[in-house]
Amino acid sequence: MGQLKQIRPEEHQNLDLENRVCNYLEGQHFPAFKKLNVEAEQGCVTITGTVCSFYERQVAISSCQQVAGVLKLVDLILVDEFDRPHS
Repeated sequence: MGQLKQIRPEEHQNLDLENRVCNYLEGQHFPAFKKLNVEAEQGCVTITGTVCSFYERQVAISSCQQVAGVLKLVDLILVDEFDRPHS
């Protein structure tokens, strides 16, 4: 039987912050937000991925900044206006 991996308290805090940011983004109901990647380390959140418009990018950034515990936000979101779903 394998050993359980011990998670240090700071790793637990990082994972908790990542989950809270992801959940908040998901609550904004923009399909592109589900594709964003969120990483947290000691209150510094890095968000990467692609959205379909500058408006979506601004909403994502603003949303991340509203989550308690986000002390710094590193925005690496790209805008690909050609990646829009076809109507």
